[in-house]
Amino acid sequence: GCVVDFASTLSGTAPFSYTWDFGLFGSSSEPNPTVDFGNDGTYPFTLTVLNCDSAYLDSYSGVVAVTCTARWHFTTR
Repeated sequence: GCVVDFASTLSGTAPFSYTWDFGLFGSSSEPNPTVDFGNDGTYPFTLTVLNCDSAYLDSYSGVVAVTCTARWHFTTR
């Protein structure tokens, strides 16, 4: 697959509540999710973060360009 690791680094009063939206590829409440996009392409995502009081803290939308790389291992005898 075409796996991408996402990461969020925040400062402020923890704990934080994360909502990642990957469109057709689902969503996650993990701070650092991993998503398999399946194919080369550009894919939009949005991260919304709430602070410890469940008050809106920040939101970011972006696009990730994914290039799948085949990994081959050949053994000769």
